[in-house]
Amino acid sequence: MLGYLAAGVVGYFIGVILTCILLAKRNLETYQKLSSKTETSLKNNIALAKGAYKAYIKEYEEGSNGSDDVSDEEDEYETPDDVYFDEHNEAQAEQEVEENLGYAAEGDNEDEENN
Repeated sequence: MLGYLAAGVVGYFIGVILTCILLAKRNLETYQKLSSKTETSLKNNIALAKGAYKAYIKEYEEGSNGSDDVSDEEDEYETPDDVYFDEHNEAQAEQEVEENLGYAAEGDNEDEENN
């Protein structure tokens, strides 16, 4: 009877230890994915902020230099919002490329682990 009790206690502790190890591994993977997404999001937000800043500075400098001449063609004049969205689209395209490369690399690693 005492042997069964000791085996149960030892089995319980082995189960707890294995569960902790597996959960730690899973949480580490989740942390790495979130930190990667946060880093790319931060880079994207910085690029957007720079684009908006440059656009508004450009507009301010053009307005303060007395160059209020506006041509009849609207295509020649680029508004700050146009510059902002151009920067946003470029940053978003970079992020998508990085994510696609990341997914490709993850797929390669999974294939190697399966073999």
